Amino acid sequence: MPVGSIIVNLDTEESWQLLEEGQKILLLKGGYGGFGNEHFKSSTNTTPKEWRPGEEGEKGNFKIELELFADVGLIGEPNAGKSSLLNSLTNAEAKVGDYAFTTLDPNLGDFYGHILADIPGIIEGASEGKGLGVKFLRHIKRTKMLAHLVSFENLGKGSAGMMKAYKEIRKELAKYDKKLKLNKEDSLSGKKK
Repeated sequence: MPVGSIIVNLDTEESWQLLEEGQKILLLKGGYGGFGNEHFKSSTNTTPKEWRPGEEGEKGNFKIELELFADVGLIGEPNAGKSSLLNSLTNAEAKVGDYAFTTLDPNLGDFYGHILADIPGIIEGASEGKGLGVKFLRHIKRTKMLAHLVSFENLGKGSAGMMKAYKEIRKELAKYDKKLKLNKEDSLSGKKK
């Protein structure tokens, strides 16, 4: 699995994170192997017809989530030019269209060994689930750095229009980050806030 993967045992709620390449984690122990005819072969029993079955190994249900999937996440409102910039900087062939929410899932591209991702457009109310907001916002925590794009179409509304677009996205990120922190605190203390 890629570095940054988080593995959660749904039965025991234990979790592990892969932090470095080549890291090995034992999730479940296998059962002891059985014995076939060859094991029982001897000089007096050259064609044995006996065997012993192996034992079952441990079982579990797991959820695997890729926590870190990009070095730089391109964020902004729908149609801010995130996919176009990704296509220009990398060999990605992200779909580009002149309508909101052309990008429904992040697209990835390689820029000199650094992974860039265009995060689908964020709108006002995304942190409360408006549109597909939370689906989009959860990708934000999976990047090392964010590059915020503001469309020059907002320049027609003056610099105030560009700042409004910038502040709106920042506000949604702050609201979503606060929810993440509350959820983490709740799960650590076992209390609901």
